[in-house]
Amino acid sequence: KEVVSVIPPVIFQRRSALTSCEKFTPGLAASLEVYFENQNSKRCTRSYSCSQLSGFACVDREQYLSEDETHFGRGTLQVDDVGWYPEFLDMFSVPTIYRERMVSTTDWIDLQTSDVKLINVFLAPNQRVGTVMTIQWSIGAGKVSGSVDTKSFVQMPPKERDMWYVMMWMVAGLAVL
Repeated sequence: KEVVSVIPPVIFQRRSALTSCEKFTPGLAASLEVYFENQNSKRCTRSYSCSQLSGFACVDREQYLSEDETHFGRGTLQVDDVGWYPEFLDMFSVPTIYRERMVSTTDWIDLQTSDVKLINVFLAPNQRVGTVMTIQWSIGAGKVSGSVDTKSFVQMPPKERDMWYVMMWMVAGLAVL
């Protein structure tokens, strides 16, 4: 029987700054704000049942938040020299968590989310094999794009490694001929 270790998956996000909508909708930002507030107020029929704010906002996807800012009670972590907000993927298995205050896990990804990266590591200790799977999504220019990358690593015993080097050089020598 083979034992496979799965290290808890980690999910990261990069966040962009909110900005004035004048940059993206010149001349229309104020009237759009009024329009969305009116639409929202029709939904709010009882007092104190919801916010009168429309939620109308613009995000500059080319400008990321300062690494000093927190999200869901966490600061950034440097991954490939970029500040990402980390979280264990298992967090999404519950609807609410406590971080500085009660928060819904469905709010972790929101309007300001620009990139999401999921890293999962699988190990087969008996085979001395490990695989790192990375899935990344980027949000920008009105579309979502994604990529998947897997990298596997094998640790060979010295005897097998020596034989592998001999075979590798033989193949390289034959390729030259």
